[in-house]
Amino acid sequence: MSKKWFLWLFLAIQLIVNHNTVLSDSTVLVQGRVVPGGIVCPLFRSTAGEVLSLTGLNVMTTAPQALLTLRGRWEAQSVCMQGYPTLRVEHLLISEVQ
Repeated sequence: MSKKWFLWLFLAIQLIVNHNTVLSDSTVLVQGRVVPGGIVCPLFRSTAGEVLSLTGLNVMTTAPQALLTLRGRWEAQSVCMQGYPTLRVEHLLISEVQ
């Protein structure tokens, strides 16, 4: 068999193995607020100014402009269409409501 066939087989196996895996096994904490503009997934602006897409818990049920602390894991692949890094939220804490 040709080397090209082995290359295609290797790439196909990598896509299957790495599908829907998280970037990190460790959890991260991010603080910020939900912002308008999310189409498929809610958007979140951290206190550092970074915009993230969110999956997991439904943060849209929180009070608008509430300061949230999110614990979650970064996703390698996301269903969100915005093109921002995606955080799979595992825990939500409301820090302050304006």
